[in-house]
Order: sequence, then C-alpha cells, then structure tokens
Amino acid sequence: MDALAHMTIYDYYMTMKGRDYTRVQVAQLKARLSEHLRAAQSGKTILVVSHDLPVALLTPPPDSSPTLVIRHPRRNAAPLSELALLPQLNPPLSIDAVDILLEERAER
Repeated sequence: MDALAHMTIYDYYMTMKGRDYTRVQVAQLKARLSEHLRAAQSGKTILVVSHDLPVALLTPPPDSSPTLVIRHPRRNAAPLSELALLPQLNPPLSIDAVDILLEERAER
C-alpha cells in the first residue's frame, strides 16, 4: 500500500494516538469531571474516547484578552437622562394563538 493511501485510511488514528494526550474513557470523564476540567485548565490536554475511538478533546483555555471592551462616551455625548425614549408599541390583541395553531394543523 502506498504512503498516501495508508495515510488517508489511517490518518484519523495516527493523529489522535501520536500526541501527548491523557486518554480518558467517557464513563471515567463522567465520574471525575471536575478533576479532568481542572487538569485541562492547568494546561493538560485530555482525549475523551468511547470504545477506543476519539470523541472529544479537552484543551486548556486560550490565553486571550478579556472579551469585554469598555468604551467611554464621547465628550460631546448627551447624558442618558436627556435622551428621548422610543414610543411604546401596542401590538394588536385580536390575534389568538390557538386559532393560528388549529389553522396550521388543518392544512396538514
């Protein structure tokens, strides 16, 4: 068998078995979820397997900046107390949800 065919057929197992993972069965993950999550948080990579087939990969969280960006208002912006609110919308009350459901079911 040539190398390309071998790689195409077996690459899934080669890539999942060739790395430095801690292999954990699904039942073990369920029994010790907090322990495995702490290990992943501390930098370990955990491969979750079911019947020796990879199911999921728990990895450490990415190091990134906080997602919350605080923007200060412009200097010439009006204070919130001076902003006008939008008028309240009053939807029509003549719609009956039961009638709509019965009509939809009658079309089937």
